[in-house]
Amino acid sequence: MKIKFYAWESNQNNALLPPKPAVSALPEWYKTKKPLQDADKKFRFAPDGSKNTTVKWCNPFGDALGAGYFIFLENDLQVNNDNGVQSLSWLRGGKDYVGQHSLGQISDQLIPKNYSEQPWKFTNYWGIETPTGYSTLFVHPLNRPELPFIVLSGVVDTDSYRKPVHFPFLLRKDFEGIIESGTPIAQVIPFKRESWESEIVDYDPKKVVEIGSPSNRKIFRVYKNLHWKRKEYK
Repeated sequence: MKIKFYAWESNQNNALLPPKPAVSALPEWYKTKKPLQDADKKFRFAPDGSKNTTVKWCNPFGDALGAGYFIFLENDLQVNNDNGVQSLSWLRGGKDYVGQHSLGQISDQLIPKNYSEQPWKFTNYWGIETPTGYSTLFVHPLNRPELPFIVLSGVVDTDSYRKPVHFPFLLRKDFEGIIESGTPIAQVIPFKRESWESEIVDYDPKKVVEIGSPSNRKIFRVYKNLHWKRKEYK
């Protein structure tokens, strides 16, 4: 399958930062993280049953970090904080890379604790096209709580709506400083639209044993070796 990103203004001389597979822009803290807490101890479990692993060991966590594609902040964004009142400034060309978002469109329930009530919006200069039957999930970069903002999520049917989607966000109340250009501001995850229905299945001890037994026999890389499938975004 192919996802297309359309530049929404002139992109001569690399005027825009192109979207990239998220797996190619993993955070530095994750890239340097070791899979074992104590590298001198080669085993996953200590004799007392405690784990010697870190989040780097967890394939589901890594798959979320690297799912889909990133849209990046086009230029440095300076956040000034005057006794809790934040204002934003940037330089390049006077473009409206960021703007205020309507307060009336943001419910109080969407504002996490310690985040400003004033919503903002990242301007996105990339339209997206997915194949027929595929939509796109736009989310805050997954597993990235170190970022000083949080982007609200949305789903867009990008097989027919191909204009740029902009990203409302909230800033941490205490933040003052510069958010650097190239910071991922949204994770773009295409998915196939399908109709689903749920079924609740009663407890069946035989089924539990059937499902759990293969995993229970292994101690090393259980999920990766028995269940994990490679995901590719290029």
